Amino acid sequence: MTREEALRHMKALPTEYDGILYRSRTEARWAVFFDQLEIKHLYEDQGFAVDGIGYLPDFLLPSQAIIAEVKPSFDADPEGVQKLRNLIAARGMERGVVLPAIESGDMHLLLMGPDGHGETWEDDRGTWLMCPDGYHFDIQPYPERGCKNCRTGNDCWYDAEEIRRPYAFARNYRFGRQ
Repeated sequence: MTREEALRHMKALPTEYDGILYRSRTEARWAVFFDQLEIKHLYEDQGFAVDGIGYLPDFLLPSQAIIAEVKPSFDADPEGVQKLRNLIAARGMERGVVLPAIESGDMHLLLMGPDGHGETWEDDRGTWLMCPDGYHFDIQPYPERGCKNCRTGNDCWYDAEEIRRPYAFARNYRFGRQ
């Protein structure tokens, strides 16, 4: 059995955090991360019908215009990733992101967005970066120049301790023992 097949067959451990019962400990860890960065997140808040099939994404991150799906790895649930891809292509407004197991320590994310032609672009180098002015965070596939929100144009987005610290905190968070 491959690692991806084993991950597909693992049973998730429902975990309560901040009064919400998450379907898995990994989803709860991502909620801890979002709270640490003060990123507004809605858990299983909005369902969608995609190609006539109901789909309930794990997180909506309204301030980033991101729909997020938590998976043990990018390859663990190809059908689930395809549902997210189809939703992003159909809506044409938000970006999508596959958030892997935070416990793995890998900070790379699968980022996708609408290509304007009913399909999606994808980049598996997505990571959380800080705005050049240091006021907010977003997922970027590479250090882009400037920030549309802060209207800066010269400096690049960057990896920062302000991201690594909350990531480590969420990764090591002890649910029910704080």
